[in-house]
Amino acid sequence: MNKINVNRLLLLVVLTIGILSCNKKTEMKKDIAETEKIPGIVLENMDTSVDPREDFYNYVNGN
Repeated sequence: MNKINVNRLLLLVVLTIGILSCNKKTEMKKDIAETEKIPGIVLENMDTSVDPREDFYNYVNGN
Protein backbone atom coordinates (compact mmCIF):
# COMPACT_ATOMS: atom_id res chain seq x y z
CA MET A 1 0.00 0.00 0.00
CA ASN A 2 1.25 3.41 -0.76
CA LYS A 3 1.13 6.36 1.60
CA ILE A 4 -2.07 7.88 0.18
CA ASN A 5 -4.06 4.67 0.66
CA VAL A 6 -2.86 4.29 4.26
CA ASN A 7 -3.86 7.89 5.04
CA ARG A 8 -7.30 7.37 3.49
CA LEU A 9 -7.81 4.16 5.44
CA LEU A 10 -6.77 5.86 8.69
CA LEU A 11 -9.11 8.78 7.99
CA LEU A 12 -11.98 6.39 7.27
CA VAL A 13 -11.37 4.49 10.52
CA VAL A 14 -11.20 7.69 12.60
CA LEU A 15 -14.39 9.08 11.04
CA THR A 16 -16.22 5.79 11.54
CA ILE A 17 -15.25 5.63 15.21
CA GLY A 18 -16.27 9.27 15.67
CA ILE A 19 -19.68 8.74 14.09
CA LEU A 20 -20.35 5.56 16.05
CA SER A 21 -19.39 7.20 19.35
CA CYS A 22 -21.96 9.97 18.78
CA ASN A 23 -24.80 7.44 18.74
CA LYS A 24 -24.37 6.28 22.35
CA LYS A 25 -27.34 6.78 24.62
CA THR A 26 -26.99 9.13 27.58
CA GLU A 27 -29.16 7.25 30.09
CA MET A 28 -26.38 7.31 32.66
CA LYS A 29 -26.12 11.10 32.50
CA LYS A 30 -29.86 11.45 33.08
CA ASP A 31 -29.67 9.34 36.24
CA ILE A 32 -26.84 11.46 37.61
CA ALA A 33 -28.66 14.70 36.83
CA GLU A 34 -31.78 13.57 38.69
CA THR A 35 -29.92 12.65 41.88
CA GLU A 36 -27.37 15.46 41.90
CA LYS A 37 -28.21 18.28 44.28
CA ILE A 38 -27.80 21.82 43.07
CA PRO A 39 -25.72 23.95 45.43
CA GLY A 40 -27.07 27.32 46.35
CA ILE A 41 -28.26 29.57 49.14
CA VAL A 42 -31.18 28.50 51.32
CA LEU A 43 -33.05 31.73 51.92
CA GLU A 44 -34.95 30.28 54.88
CA ASN A 45 -31.69 29.91 56.84
CA MET A 46 -30.68 33.56 56.44
CA ASP A 47 -30.99 35.90 59.42
CA THR A 48 -32.28 39.09 57.82
CA SER A 49 -32.33 40.91 61.16
CA VAL A 50 -28.51 41.14 61.00
CA ASP A 51 -26.93 43.89 58.91
CA PRO A 52 -24.83 42.16 56.21
CA ARG A 53 -22.33 45.05 56.26
CA GLU A 54 -21.64 44.44 59.94
CA ASP A 55 -21.67 40.61 60.17
CA PHE A 56 -22.07 38.88 56.82
CA TYR A 57 -21.37 35.39 58.23
CA ASN A 58 -24.31 35.51 60.65
CA TYR A 59 -26.49 37.20 58.04
CA VAL A 60 -26.04 34.31 55.61
CA ASN A 61 -25.82 31.39 58.07
CA GLY A 62 -28.38 32.51 60.62
CA ASN A 63 -28.08 32.01 64.36
